[in-house]
Amino acid sequence: VLRQYQATHEGVEVLSVDDSPEWLDKTADWLKANDLPTDGLCGPDEWRAGGEPFDVILHDYAGGTAREEFMPAAAARLAPDGFLIFDDAHHLPHRIFMAATARDHGLALFDLFEQTLDLGMRHAMLAHRIPA
Repeated sequence: VLRQYQATHEGVEVLSVDDSPEWLDKTADWLKANDLPTDGLCGPDEWRAGGEPFDVILHDYAGGTAREEFMPAAAARLAPDGFLIFDDAHHLPHRIFMAATARDHGLALFDLFEQTLDLGMRHAMLAHRIPA
């Protein structure tokens, strides 16, 4: 969805971050097959190296503790008025890290259970700064 938006809106940058070079290759193949931009495929070190903040971040990175350990890096790249969507909030350890990351970065956390619940009982959370 984000890549489709990028393809139709000039100046939109989308990065896809993965810790698996094989998945990045599969992502590139899928994007090419669907005539979508393939720029911005990167590993975690490139992401952590910094750059401009992002208005929207969808955090669906890796799994297990790698997912949790990467949450602060995602929050650190969020624009002041940006939205951070954490996937897989059904998993309690992930949800605990989501809450800690939001708290540590001055973000409010909202449950998107009703809006994002799928057949596997997975859902997402949304983090956003509340203006003072």
